[in-house]
Amino acid sequence: MNWLSVACINPVNWCTDATPATLITEPSPHIPVGKQQPDTLTITMDPVSNLILVNGFTATDYILPLIGKEGNYHSREIWLYREQLKENIEQRVVSYASKNIATR
Repeated sequence: MNWLSVACINPVNWCTDATPATLITEPSPHIPVGKQQPDTLTITMDPVSNLILVNGFTATDYILPLIGKEGNYHSREIWLYREQLKENIEQRVVSYASKNIATR
């Protein structure tokens, strides 16, 4: 099966091209953060398939039963990118509030 995505954005640097980003994070939400060695990951977008590629991931507990596949980190996206997503949400709320709440 050939997987192609129509659109893709790197959740670490928010680029829509193959510009790589470095992410240092704990690999597993199932192990207390203080008991893990952080992984240094390189996150990039493959411009041919428009899929996010993750290099440097060490966790082995990410494979979902029945549908999981080695190398597919989809089940870990929110965990891996949690800080970037939080920052993005905060920026969007501030932007929305400054444009909409002040004008009421």
